Amino acid sequence: MQMHASTGCVLMASGLSTRFGSNKLLAQFDGQPLLCRAFAAAKKPVLGTVIGALGALLSFVLSGVFVWGEYMPETFFGMTMTSPWIYSALYNGSFLLLSLAMVLVVIAILQKPLGKYLRGDDLKK
Repeated sequence: MQMHASTGCVLMASGLSTRFGSNKLLAQFDGQPLLCRAFAAAKKPVLGTVIGALGALLSFVLSGVFVWGEYMPETFFGMTMTSPWIYSALYNGSFLLLSLAMVLVVIAILQKPLGKYLRGDDLKK
């Protein structure tokens, strides 16, 4: 019996790559940059990116409420803050959603030149 699994991808490669010695995302593996292989394995980079961003937002909001809530300002974005939940969601959402939008733009730009890798066509035999 052959089973097929759906694959998702969360690609964590931040930092200056000082221990690795070069850019991790551009490191070659089997003739391809790791970034391209990760997208090809995921097959749905937009969905994976959105799910990853929502997971990050959840963790940021929770830490904002329970760790940093006591430092909440009285006003934020011109609104009076009464709840650390609302403050944390606004604060973290304001930069995380912008980051998500930028990543989605990059994926859209890479769709044409790297489309066969994003769709996984190079992995099909």
